[in-house]
Formats: sequence, C-alpha cells, structure tokens
Amino acid sequence: MALLDKLAAALHAPVRSIAVTPSEYLATNAELKEMLARRITPEMEAVGYTYNGACTWCGPWEDHGRRVVEARLVKGAGACFVWGRCFDFLPVLSGNLRSLRYMRTDKTVGRQLMGPSRTWDETFSLLTGGPERLEADAAAAFLRDRPAWETWFRETDSLEACLREAERQRDNPYSSWPAPNYVRAFLLAALGRKQEAEAAMEAELDRMAAGSGPEPPPEVRAKLLSKLRELEVE
Repeated sequence: MALLDKLAAALHAPVRSIAVTPSEYLATNAELKEMLARRITPEMEAVGYTYNGACTWCGPWEDHGRRVVEARLVKGAGACFVWGRCFDFLPVLSGNLRSLRYMRTDKTVGRQLMGPSRTWDETFSLLTGGPERLEADAAAAFLRDRPAWETWFRETDSLEACLREAERQRDNPYSSWPAPNYVRAFLLAALGRKQEAEAAMEAELDRMAAGSGPEPPPEVRAKLLSKLRELEVE
C-alpha cells in the first residue's frame, strides 16, 4: 500500500500530496562556526587574535585588558560583527546575580566595555543561497567592519581611554550588561580613584534596585564594593 493510502487509513480522512519547494539554505550554528574558523580566523590570527571556536576572537592581554571581536547572532536569521574590551580585574554578575565570575580565559572571554551598537544594515544573513554565498557575505561584512573596530581599539588603548569611553556610554538607556557605569566603577578603581568607584557602583546598584528586574542580594552588593576597595592594578 502506498504511503498516502496508509495515512488515509490511519487518519480515517482524505490525504493529498502537495509539491514543496525547498526553502533557502539556512546555516546552522555549527556551519557558521566552521566557516568563520576557515575564512575569518586566518585574517585575525595574522594580527595576533586567537579564535575560541565559539564565534569569538580575542587579542593578547595588554595593560590588563584584551580586544574582543565576536560574530553575534541576531534576530531574523542574521549575524553581525561586534567588538569590545575584556578586563582581568572586572568580575561580572552571574548565577541570577548571586555570584561573581571573572572572564580571564579564551573560553570565558566576553565583551565588557562595548563597542558601538550595530544597525540592521550591518548584519549578514544566515539565510542565503548556499554555503558559498554565506561565506562571501560574511567576508564582505568583515572587510567592511574591520576598519571600524581597529579605530575603536586605537581610541581605547589605555585604561584612561577606556574610562573616557565608559563615561561617554554611561547614560545610554539601551546599553547591554555589564552596564557602562558598572564597568566605569572598576576602571575608576583600577586607576586608584576608589571613592569615585564606590559612588559609581552604588549608583548602578541603586538603579538596578529601582528597576523592574532582579538585583544582587546584599551579600553580593557588599562583595562588589569590597572588591573595588581592594583592587590594585600594577
């Protein structure tokens, strides 16, 4: 018995077939990672970056920070290149804001001080005509964006410059976590400005408490302030 006859008998209802045209190629996460490793990583390794296998490249540690470039997935089956800096002295909240963790390894690296926000026309699509088209689109986005992140990294090449960037971003209501004022607090502490650092952290924690989302419990709040007081960067 043909498959359609079997279905009709099982469902006790008419069954008909329709022609289905295959949709466009949609890259999987594994395919994206493999393509980036093959096409983009050699370009990044040539200028000192390491690929961590998870769509992220990180530079060497320099003045307690490192450059980070990421191919980030966005809504609508797309991705874009984003960038920022990661610091060895800056813990981030984790575990539903109940613990702190550092981002000191290639596996845990992430952006803390963020580069500029991206717009929709700066993405490349994972929904393309095939793997070759995906690779071509990603390579074109890489070539387009690379001068922008190289400029941003030059402009934030010291802790003082990073502090100025965090100051510039501090009132952005659409910023990602960690918030610029949180990052600013640790940068102030790293530069020896401990009272300003504590005030900045208190203001950020108060902002979180006044919002609609979760806030760190009192013991984590106390730990953050203690880390600011004790922070010494050589």
